[in-house]
Amino acid sequence: MRRVPSVRNYGKTPLAPLAADDLGLLREGDEPAIEDVLRRQLLDKDRENDKLQSTILTLQQQLALRPLK
Repeated sequence: MRRVPSVRNYGKTPLAPLAADDLGLLREGDEPAIEDVLRRQLLDKDRENDKLQSTILTLQQQLALRPLK
């Protein structure tokens, strides 16, 4: 439940531009939240991990097909 703004502060402009996120919490300007930055980094690392896993599987398959001397 949101509170009604005080009449005392009615008409005053905030010092910094504020934006509400999905939960209605206030944060300053257009700076991404730390959670968003960390989520993006985690997704990037997951993609990198998937690529490396794929490369490992490919190399293991090639090694298995390699003729023995």
